[in-house]
Amino acid sequence: MKKELKKLINLSYSNTTNYVHKIGMYDIPQLECPRVEIDFLALYKETNLYKVTNKTAVSFFMYDESFDGIHGLWNAIYYGNERLLDKFRHKFKDVKYMIAPDYSHTEDMENFENYYRYAKQRVVSVWLTLELGVIVVPLITYSSTEDFDLMLQGLENVECVCVSTKGIMQKNKERELLKSAIDYTINHLCCLKQIIVYSVSKNESIEELFVYARNKNIEIIIPDNTLRSRNLMREVG
Repeated sequence: MKKELKKLINLSYSNTTNYVHKIGMYDIPQLECPRVEIDFLALYKETNLYKVTNKTAVSFFMYDESFDGIHGLWNAIYYGNERLLDKFRHKFKDVKYMIAPDYSHTEDMENFENYYRYAKQRVVSVWLTLELGVIVVPLITYSSTEDFDLMLQGLENVECVCVSTKGIMQKNKERELLKSAIDYTINHLCCLKQIIVYSVSKNESIEELFVYARNKNIEIIIPDNTLRSRNLMREVG
């Protein structure tokens, strides 16, 4: 299809997806992610911390409106907005690692919207890899156990994934759902060797979530981040 026609019918995103293998009934782009060395997670808004260490990863653990508005990266890719894409090329210049965008999934959201957000996450991850050479760590997201199969489509060959424990530690139902998602991931991704954990609390408070992973010799990495450091300092004080 000619580039001009893609633009006219809003298929500019295919300039990215045409370069990767797709899998499953929804043609989800397949991702690759090797083992990584990450010791700090900077938030999207913390541009001054993108290179606080040479093993920093940029993450999107914040409300979607902060990074996925009209002028967000997804829309720039979808509409082929080169001016806006150049802004992101500059913003993420020399960033080595990123965590796939955390497009929210909720149980009371329509299925089509939840599924669409998986597609957005994959396409943006591919763009960051192909355009900027960034190593993007896939993020495990879901709204319920019914999503578990779809959440792993396209991740069959990855060696590293990321999970977030923020906001679930005091909620038993959500905590058990996360544990189920982690165990399901371990059982279904045969190449998995590492899990990066976004946590804002002490390590011991989340240890039980990863007992099965450790028994399977999967490395658990809990990088530092601004909110976690602040919370730990308050506990010490």
